[in-house]
Amino acid sequence: MVLDRRTSESDDNETEVAVAEQKERTCYQRLLSQSTILTSCLKASMKRPRQLSTAKIS
Repeated sequence: MVLDRRTSESDDNETEVAVAEQKERTCYQRLLSQSTILTSCLKASMKRPRQLSTAKIS
């Protein structure tokens, strides 16, 4: 395999991989921030369960 001669096809594949990795990273960061928010909400609701149980869900 010769590394000097690179086809445009392999460049396209590398670009696709890079884009996919970027999307995966962004998705992971979103999940992480959402889970952090959920965790803090959960902790807050555990501190005051009465307010949570009597709260009306709209």
